[in-house]
Amino acid sequence: MASLKLYRWITLTAVLAVGFLTPGDAYAQGGTGSIQGTVTGPAGNVVADVRVSVEGTNLAARTDDKGFYRLATVPVGDHTLVFEYLGLQSATAEVTVTAGETFTHDQPLAYGGEIEVRGSPLLVGQAKALNRQKNAINISNIVAADQIGRFPDKNASEATQRIPGISLLRDQGEGRYVMVRGTEARLNSTTINGERIPSPESDQRNVALDTIPADLLGAIEVSKALTPDMDGDSIGGTVDLVTLRAPEETRVNAALGTVYTSLTEKNAPTAQVTFGTRFGNDKKWGFIGSVSGSDRKGGSDNIEPEYDDGELAVLELRDYTIRRERYGVTADLDFRASDRSNYYLRGLWTNYKDNEQRRAKGNVVEDGEIERAIKDRLQESFINSVAFGGENTLGTSLVMDYRLMWNKSQEETPDQVTSGFIQEDVEFTTNVTPDSIDPNNIQA
Repeated sequence: MASLKLYRWITLTAVLAVGFLTPGDAYAQGGTGSIQGTVTGPAGNVVADVRVSVEGTNLAARTDDKGFYRLATVPVGDHTLVFEYLGLQSATAEVTVTAGETFTHDQPLAYGGEIEVRGSPLLVGQAKALNRQKNAINISNIVAADQIGRFPDKNASEATQRIPGISLLRDQGEGRYVMVRGTEARLNSTTINGERIPSPESDQRNVALDTIPADLLGAIEVSKALTPDMDGDSIGGTVDLVTLRAPEETRVNAALGTVYTSLTEKNAPTAQVTFGTRFGNDKKWGFIGSVSGSDRKGGSDNIEPEYDDGELAVLELRDYTIRRERYGVTADLDFRASDRSNYYLRGLWTNYKDNEQRRAKGNVVEDGEIERAIKDRLQESFINSVAFGGENTLGTSLVMDYRLMWNKSQEETPDQVTSGFIQEDVEFTTNVTPDSIDPNNIQA
């Protein structure tokens, strides 16, 4: 037994020695350098989320929002770089790496074959999201702002339903909680720009995403498998809400609309304005801001029966009149000090007001009672987030990124009136039994 333990210890030591020493010995023979550059598209604008790899090695990187990439600890010598992006033709480039130095190579990408381009090229929006999804190290799905804007989604929860494997828990016809691959909502986690946000509701772990307007988001990313940098307290997955980022070119967008509800004979207006640009020397500063607001006046009538072993136990009639106001503001300011240093400041503020009037009549057959209840309440929710961070490249092989975030969620009920009445000793003549039902006369 002692010799077996000694053998295992020697084997483990040898494996660790190979794992730690082999790369160092290989690099010691010729040293390493780094490669960096910018990738541009057919129109000359930068392309984000391009996969850049060194042929014949496991070294790979992805371009950031500025189209910039960096490959560290590349062995010295001649190498072939491979550039891949969905919707554009792949490209290769020959480079030579010198020990301790950084080689700069900028790569343009072109369309493959003949295509017709109308409006924005395939370099931003959903195409960018698909490339991020392709290059992700785990199972994830991403929907971008342009895809969100194609549908009448009022809040972040409803925008998430466009992703495969996502289902929603709804309230009054609007999506509220997100379920990932059938896992109940409380077993998933929600983040804003990569950091956890608490639930506005004190008795709920799951976050009500109907608080956040959909048009304030740049993308929604759902991770269905955890990676080491994520919190380990979500079984179903993580929903990351990514706010808007400063664009490379000036962007102005405005939308105004309304929805008419025949039940209440009311209109529900919506409005949204977005402005983004780059300014300063060499456009080192970038800014984008967006304001959104909606006011929905609606209602619903429903019947909710309950059965006990086939016998009608409760038949409840409910009438709702609701007014839901949703407001939000988001802003992003970034500063590119150099190719090796970038800083940003981001903020999100949302306010959701839910005013509900409910009138209910409950035929409690099993207890011989009729219950009448009236509720009039105003509930207000807030989700706020502020983040400061940056990224600095130190030397040829070390990249340091950091962020400081403050997230706050809150729910208040400033006004609520509830009253109830009970009539006892009521005799019901039900027309529902475990064996039959009168389809022409549904009553308690």
